[in-house]
Amino acid sequence: MFRKINKGIHNNFFLILFLCSLASGYAQSNVQNAFRDDSRRIIVIDPGHGGKDHGCNGHGSIEKLIVLRISQRLKEKLEQRNPQFEVLLTRNKDEFIPLYKRAEIANKAKADLFLSIHCNAIQREDIHGSETFVMGLHTEKENLEVAKRENASILLEKNYEENYGGFDPNSSEGHIFLTMYQTAYREQSIRLAELVEEQLSDIGGRHSRGVKEAGFVVLRATTMPSVLIENGFLTNLKESKFLNSNTGIELMSQGICQAILNYENELLAEERKAKEDDRGQFVQVGEGPEYCIQLFALSEQKSPKELGLPTDLDLRVLREGDLYKYIYGEFKERAQAERVLQELKSMGLEQAFIKSRI
Repeated sequence: MFRKINKGIHNNFFLILFLCSLASGYAQSNVQNAFRDDSRRIIVIDPGHGGKDHGCNGHGSIEKLIVLRISQRLKEKLEQRNPQFEVLLTRNKDEFIPLYKRAEIANKAKADLFLSIHCNAIQREDIHGSETFVMGLHTEKENLEVAKRENASILLEKNYEENYGGFDPNSSEGHIFLTMYQTAYREQSIRLAELVEEQLSDIGGRHSRGVKEAGFVVLRATTMPSVLIENGFLTNLKESKFLNSNTGIELMSQGICQAILNYENELLAEERKAKEDDRGQFVQVGEGPEYCIQLFALSEQKSPKELGLPTDLDLRVLREGDLYKYIYGEFKERAQAERVLQELKSMGLEQAFIKSRI
């Protein structure tokens, strides 16, 4: 269980003043694009386990060693394919890194993407294939068991109860609470996971077991799109030999690399279209705001107070599928929305992002 679940940011008097001032309007045409320089994209690759934490094993293969080789080769490929990528590894050798520190590395680097690399195991030796997880609800018992196995790494840490607020990786109830950690990056994470599964199938030759959801400690605190990739089952003889081979390392790293490149290309296409819209090359018909800012996407509805936001904040809550999306602001010009977005991020709402007309 968690002793305390802390979501959102602290109430902030200056945040209230700033948000109230939005209603009075902004200087428009001279507002500069506040996005970080597009020429630099930071990607954090997290080789799972390490050191005293061996991860799973099967047929002579050890997870911690395989995922390190995949991650190192992935870093090389990404930097070769796009010199604008800055790729960081949470570990570059066989050493033990606590799960919470892996997320800290990504957050301190202000990473754009976080990918945790793993191998799978199950009692049935006939099961094989890749699966990519995002932070979310356990829709199947099997997903819960994967999360429990990966989260059990915290038992090897000193003072793990203090580091994780009393979370028990052996408790199903604790994992249910863990799945409540949803962020505005859920949609982007799902899209990245879809692309990973496509490429591990096309390039890596893996049977795709699909995109899944479960509660992973290593994903809960990241402030960027994040996925956990299970490359295959070491308990399957054929797959274990493949993943432990030079060919397997090459193909799996190539598949994940191509997925990241495809994700980035989609992102650039969306940003390019938004800029073209701003220049008036594409005009939308109709009235109403063109842009807004999404602050959160949660699996259950919460009040501003529960989220740590000012109680008088003018938020709209939209229900889309199983998510409640918290929307702020209405902006005719993207430059206005960008200015507000940067102010919100500077006040602690790191997960906020701009959406086109809703």
